[in-house]
Amino acid sequence: MLTELNIIKSKGWINLTKDELKIYSAYLFFYTEILGLFLCLILYFFLHINFILSVLGMIIFGGIFSILIYNRDFLDEKYNMISNNFQGMSYQSVVIMLFPLTFLMSWFMALLAFTFEGLDSAIAFGLAMYFPFLFMFLRLNVFSDESRLLSGEQVIGYHPVFFYIIGFMLSRGPLGISLLWIIKDIMGYSNSFNHDIIALLISLLCGCLIFSPDIMNKILPFEIKTFKGLLKYCLLSAILISVVLITINCF
Repeated sequence: MLTELNIIKSKGWINLTKDELKIYSAYLFFYTEILGLFLCLILYFFLHINFILSVLGMIIFGGIFSILIYNRDFLDEKYNMISNNFQGMSYQSVVIMLFPLTFLMSWFMALLAFTFEGLDSAIAFGLAMYFPFLFMFLRLNVFSDESRLLSGEQVIGYHPVFFYIIGFMLSRGPLGISLLWIIKDIMGYSNSFNHDIIALLISLLCGCLIFSPDIMNKILPFEIKTFKGLLKYCLLSAILISVVLITINCF
């Protein structure tokens, strides 16, 4: 069994048969659960996060991840998971595979917020964590392999991981905070709904700008698709998020 598993792993995900995908997806499920158990224990002992809920989140994460791995052919037919222009997986596949990670980040962010701040914070920051994935998924034609070509040469393009990291900053910052304010208004803990809805709209506008690199590339004086350009764009995005955070807290 171990020999067969090693052969399967050596072949690479894109070259596996349907039967091999079953074995590989099952292996990944159990592997993530073992690693997840250690993570849950660390969170329980050091941050007092509910152990049962943590394990439940890891089980759901492992299930989603394994299902995506097994359904490679269906996903490839629908979203072009295997790159036609480059060796290996496409940027579209990176976006799709960010979904289980997004669920996991949302789940544990909600657990952390619930443990230290309460239910309203858990709902707000848990929901906010889905924004980066949803925006990239809805604009999959932008965050695709097509962005990796510039005048016929291969470049880094609009790499989804870079934008996901920036999106995490936005979700943990102004977007999550403004959602929290709205939830507090709904629950009757605050009566500044007009201010809070404006803060939410500003945060969403900030996110829309950041996750529209194809549009911003026509405005900014540098090429975002190159590695240096992408780093500059990430830096500008981080500055913009900081400015928005300060703004919504001051007006």
